[in-house]
This record gives sequence, C-alpha cells and structure tokens, in this order.
Amino acid sequence: SKNPKPDQNAEAENSLKLKSGALQQAPFTVYFACDPKSPAGGGMSGRVEASDPKKSCLVQVSVFSQQPTPVPDS
Repeated sequence: SKNPKPDQNAEAENSLKLKSGALQQAPFTVYFACDPKSPAGGGMSGRVEASDPKKSCLVQVSVFSQQPTPVPDS
C-alpha cells in the first residue's frame, strides 16, 4: 500500500529579479522547470517531460526589449 506524502512544495514561493535595471536589446523567453525530482531544478529551455504532471510545472518568463519589435503581417 502507498502512504500519501504531504506536498512539501505546496506553499513554496519563488521570485525572479532582473539583475540589470535596463531591458535587453532583444526580447527573450526563459523556461524554468520546477520538477521536485529534478536535481537541476531550472534553467532548461524547450519542452520538459514531467515524471509526475501533478507535481511538476513549467514556468515561462518573457521579457520585452528596449525598442518595439515589429511583427510581420500574416
């Protein structure tokens, strides 16, 4: 029989700060994988396969650039 363990990460809070006060010249996106079983914990880009979808997540952080970036018309 399996004994359910309390989720230790239920009330964990994480924050991200910009090291520089100025925005970058080009927009960029960073993905953080918050899988408790992952030893690295974050900084991985692209898709992350979760071992347990209920206990993992993927956080996307997108930052604008200093100047507007034109989007081509479709």
